[in-house]
Amino acid sequence: MTIDYRKTYKLKSYARFMAVINVGDLSRIREKHKDKKIVFCSGSFDLTHAGHILFFEDCKKYGEILVVSVGKDSSIKKNKGEGRPIFNQHIRLKMIDSLKPVDYTYINPISVPGNKLHSIEHAFKNLRPDVYVINEDAFDISYRKELCAKFNVKLTILPRYCPEEFEGISTSKIIEKIKNLEENSEKQNKRAIFLDRDGVIIDATKDFIFKKEDVFFLDRTLEALQSLKEKGFLLIIVTNQPAIARGLTTEDEVKEIHKFINEKLGNVIDRFYFCPHHPEMHPDVPEHAKKYRIKCDCRKPMPGMLLQASKDFNINLRESWMIGDMVSDIVTGKNAGCKTMMLESSKNQQIIMGIKFNENEKPNFFTKNLLEAVKFID
Repeated sequence: MTIDYRKTYKLKSYARFMAVINVGDLSRIREKHKDKKIVFCSGSFDLTHAGHILFFEDCKKYGEILVVSVGKDSSIKKNKGEGRPIFNQHIRLKMIDSLKPVDYTYINPISVPGNKLHSIEHAFKNLRPDVYVINEDAFDISYRKELCAKFNVKLTILPRYCPEEFEGISTSKIIEKIKNLEENSEKQNKRAIFLDRDGVIIDATKDFIFKKEDVFFLDRTLEALQSLKEKGFLLIIVTNQPAIARGLTTEDEVKEIHKFINEKLGNVIDRFYFCPHHPEMHPDVPEHAKKYRIKCDCRKPMPGMLLQASKDFNINLRESWMIGDMVSDIVTGKNAGCKTMMLESSKNQQIIMGIKFNENEKPNFFTKNLLEAVKFID
């Protein structure tokens, strides 16, 4: 059986949608509710949000029936520019009509040239509300007061206050946030090559390398790095250094060895990130190293180092690569949303063929060395 969802929508929404009225119905609404206290408010509401809900709830506290006048598309464009309203008047009507505090809503009539408050005066004449509610930053408050006095309508001015969790939700602030997101997205166009250190740029025959005399560069490493740099990539080292958590070395010593490595490479590396932690505590851990025995979000395969680099350099992770010689490197890259490449190394060349990779462990490419990896990039 085929369901016509358009008909279903009309049937379900018809009863509630009757609360949307024409400007000519205002006198009828007053007559229908002649024994009730009517509250009236108006606005553009071109991007309905939580702040408006709070406003309508406050308005309803001053009476029994709430009537909301919604800005016409042409008026909003004239007053706020061609980029506004965000939603057309029919959508805005439906959204406001669906809110619990609102009883009736309608589109403002076209204002008389030179009188922006003509629509308010029209509502006062025909709806004859008991209370008119505005915010303290409404324009031309003095004239609104004159209108209220003329038509014997009580004016209530609400302060622009809202709970802390609702701060920063004005239409203008929301639009500004969206603009900032777009600008940041445009800025986030840098690409990076994230590289493991041991086994990728330096020989990893020893388990822990934290002394300058133990640093031996792999064949043609500098050539490969320079080629990647010429392709426009940032070069960032991300390495686990559990020797710190073992008490074998310190963070400052690791920073010194990284400075030494970069100088030998002509300072081609843009940044070194390292994780000093280890998630397990052992009884033989020196007292000064115990603070590093924690679970963290920077130890690979967690993506913390890549995510931090992305913030620091405005990196587009989807356009970047993680290159390593261990499964943990590949999982790290995938967890961060990067493309991945696994190199053969002294650590993995004997066991790699025996690994049954699952989808989150399988790299995009396998290569013999870093120079060969360059050929797969771009």
